[in-house]
Amino acid sequence: MWQLTAGDQCKLHPGKCRLKRLHGDVNRDQQSRLNSLGINSKIQAVAQAEDPGAIVHVTMDSIVSVNLDEFSNDQNSLNLIINELLKPNPQFWIERTMKQVSMASYRLVYRPSFIEGKYQLPLTQPEHWNIVVHGSPRRDHSLNGHDSVYMHYSWSTHMLTDYKSPSISEPQLGMIDGQWVEPIILPTDPYNLMQRTGYACIDEADYPIPSAHPERTEWVYDDTCEAEDPFIVFMHANRYIEFHSQVGNYYTIRTPKQGRAFDYRYSSCDLYCVGATNEIYRFNLEQGQYLEPLQSKLTGFNACEFNPEHELFACGSVEGHLECYDPRIRSFVGQIDCAVYANSNSGSSLPAVSCIKFKDALNVSVGMTTGQILLFDIRSNKPYFIKDHNYNLPIKRIDFHTQNDDYILSIDKKICKIWNRHTGKNLTSIEPDTPLNDMLNIPGSGLICLTNDSPKIFVYYIPTLGNAPKWCTFLDNITEELEEKPADTVYDDYKFLTLKELDTLGLSHLIGSDLLRAYMHGYFMDIRLYNQAKTVAEPFAFAEYRKKKLREKIDLKREKSRVPMPIVPTVNKDLAEKLLYDENELSVKKKKKQKPLEDKETLSILKDTRFQSLFTNPDMQIDVNHENFKNIAPLVSRLNKQNLIEDEQITTENAEEEREDVDDDDDLMNEILSSEEEEEQEKQKPNRKTKLVPIDAINDDDQETLRSLSFRERTKRAMDSSSSYSNHQNQLIPTNKDSRKQTNDDHRKNVRRAPRGRMNSRPKEA
Repeated sequence: MWQLTAGDQCKLHPGKCRLKRLHGDVNRDQQSRLNSLGINSKIQAVAQAEDPGAIVHVTMDSIVSVNLDEFSNDQNSLNLIINELLKPNPQFWIERTMKQVSMASYRLVYRPSFIEGKYQLPLTQPEHWNIVVHGSPRRDHSLNGHDSVYMHYSWSTHMLTDYKSPSISEPQLGMIDGQWVEPIILPTDPYNLMQRTGYACIDEADYPIPSAHPERTEWVYDDTCEAEDPFIVFMHANRYIEFHSQVGNYYTIRTPKQGRAFDYRYSSCDLYCVGATNEIYRFNLEQGQYLEPLQSKLTGFNACEFNPEHELFACGSVEGHLECYDPRIRSFVGQIDCAVYANSNSGSSLPAVSCIKFKDALNVSVGMTTGQILLFDIRSNKPYFIKDHNYNLPIKRIDFHTQNDDYILSIDKKICKIWNRHTGKNLTSIEPDTPLNDMLNIPGSGLICLTNDSPKIFVYYIPTLGNAPKWCTFLDNITEELEEKPADTVYDDYKFLTLKELDTLGLSHLIGSDLLRAYMHGYFMDIRLYNQAKTVAEPFAFAEYRKKKLREKIDLKREKSRVPMPIVPTVNKDLAEKLLYDENELSVKKKKKQKPLEDKETLSILKDTRFQSLFTNPDMQIDVNHENFKNIAPLVSRLNKQNLIEDEQITTENAEEEREDVDDDDDLMNEILSSEEEEEQEKQKPNRKTKLVPIDAINDDDQETLRSLSFRERTKRAMDSSSSYSNHQNQLIPTNKDSRKQTNDDHRKNVRRAPRGRMNSRPKEA
């Protein structure tokens, strides 16, 4: 455990022996520096007061060990090693402790990546550390599950910083004498931390922590040899190639020209290197020396790889060519011009080959600096498929998925694409915010790791590609949970009840127990418990429900046998009647074109399926005694008053129209009654014989007079003329308007008044 303690300010306690020994006297150094700059004493005091500084004392007590599992299984050799380790040798254990603490320094520098919301706590240089070993070395057969020889030690140091930095890194260190304990889990054997991912290399989350290398220069390429004793090869920017084993840096060589890529040939233990030269260097690891290089006509290469089946060596040039060499005869065997099939949008520069990847003995993929991926059959010089990333950026790595052979993973600086090698259709793409550098697909799984320009490595799991690796099988469980249908926010298996409903069921005593879950203004109850309580509280509920359903079926049959009539729903009857009334009024207005038709939404509420439950579900009944309804009652009353005023106006207009209609009906009725009485009177008169008059004896004036009279009057005049003139002369006496009016008035006196209105005194012509 780390124990970080914030010490006193430098100005208040100058000349502490430990600080003085490591960093010098802060006040004295600051005073001499201010004097050299020619600053007066007042300004010096202000400068000292602005940032007095702070001292952080760091201590740690732990153990360091040597893991005996890494040594030979020969018992005699192992005993010799153990006896040598058990001898008193403080310097050996101090050096091993410094190695372990240097690994902890990495953990504190990248502290934000391990603990969210925390900031860096960098340590001082190793020459300022104070390490003390305690006791003598001891052996433990089960130290962290390993056979080890260990030693106890104490470590401490002081960090000199400005006044505000400790509080920024850790708030507990903001005040004087503030303390903070930082939990860190480190392997007891620090050398297992270098290049291992076993039991000795585990962090807080049970994951292998990132490897830490004390590299002096930037490396540009690396590879792993999967031999019995695995090792890693690093190619650095300063032309050095380092070979690392389990214990660290094993050997270092230097290349004549700057290298860019290399690959290892297992059958002959040769390391082939290509770079900014036309030569392909060969270094034999068994002999430990360079072999004669392969010569090429091209100026340089960017990538190379051996075919895993027949060990054909392919390398991509800066001119955009793919050259192939046979390592058995160490000579050139073929070339493919890839630049012809790449689209160059970068100007006059030719597309170059950036990476190469073999799938099997015949298929090879070539990545170009212009963002294209060419798939070749080595028996043909034309690609059978071309995939474009459409970003005009160099392809950094290509990988064929081992479990799904149809998918290819390719990466450039901006995006990582997973696509089908036959159709080119994208399965998915990953486009993070930070630039990408490299990619690793865990063989036989769907786990992908992307290195980038940030402290963290992006890790993605795609179940479509394959299962999770054995060391993180829990990812499959997570994906299975994600594939399940998301649970609804509403409790499907629960019934929501208010306090009043609980009292009705007699379950109010369950409040506060696990059977009820408080939510808003009520409680959630298991639907099974609710059904049981409902059955006990209302034993005849099922019988009533059955009667209700039977009644609905009977009503449905009756409706089919009857003439369809507008039926007002039983639920919210007042609202439905009002809507029907408004609909009728609007239809009348539309016919008379007095006002424009209002929104159709108002008319279709009764017929709209969205509002059907408002008039069919009894639970949707409007409660006029509810507080919310009473709050809007004044607004409803005002609207009703306005509607009443409009209704009165409409009623007045309708009354006038009805009066006019009644008058017209009365006139028509009077005419019908008068005609009937006349017919009765005519029937009561004795039959008189008349003599027909020849038509040719009638003059023109008489014909005009006959045309102006109705049929009834013609008949009457004919009968009168036959009785009054015995000589049968054809003379017609036309009646004027006054005489007809007098006749109608006489008939009206004998007619009863109609029940729907008064008699109209105006004569109306038929």
